[in-house]
Amino acid sequence: MRSTAAWATSIGLVDISNVALLYRLLECGDWLAVLVGRALAAAAPEASRGRLIRLIDARTVPKAGTLAKTKNRLWRVHSAFDLPDERFGFFELTDQQGGETLDRIPVVKGEIRIADRAYLQPDRMGPVLYAGADIIVRAGWRNARWLDGEGEPVDLLAEFHAGTASGLIDRSIWLARKSGLPLRLRLVAVKKTAQVAAAARRKARQAARKGGHQIRRARSPPPSGSS
Repeated sequence: MRSTAAWATSIGLVDISNVALLYRLLECGDWLAVLVGRALAAAAPEASRGRLIRLIDARTVPKAGTLAKTKNRLWRVHSAFDLPDERFGFFELTDQQGGETLDRIPVVKGEIRIADRAYLQPDRMGPVLYAGADIIVRAGWRNARWLDGEGEPVDLLAEFHAGTASGLIDRSIWLARKSGLPLRLRLVAVKKTAQVAAAARRKARQAARKGGHQIRRARSPPPSGSS
């Protein structure tokens, strides 16, 4: 601050102290955020080719009070993080009744909307696509009804085995909905590296051991003397 204030005075730009400069900076946070965002964006590659990329997610915060905690009452903050500006473009606050849905946030035509597997909701994805957006959503192989072009079920496990050699699956696929025609999407799957796959197996084994321990405790014999 001292160097900046001295430089501004020496070139005749403005006669200002370092403290006064600090106070002014404290009042222009939004302006500085825009400048920094534009500087970062200028050096970033044009991966989106000018299209808005939005990361969709939600976070929960427990409500205050013992009664709220016992009844699992909470606040849920729904948000959209816009790239490459690296700033939030949308917020909505709901209680525990407000679920995480892909179509909660208004669509900007031409945007690319990215979300986690919790947002794999075919009936909610349709309105987003019809409004002019593209979507990228993670998917569990058992969490949806996958169909081929003839409307027949797709065996994803068989697809995974067939793609083992190349390590990549990239094909058209349809996602069934409760109402309306199936959604035509693209299924992309990349085989995990040996290191990542081993870590996933360790995590699964730990979860299985923990679950088995809980079951054994639940089935432990009653204390002596009880009926």
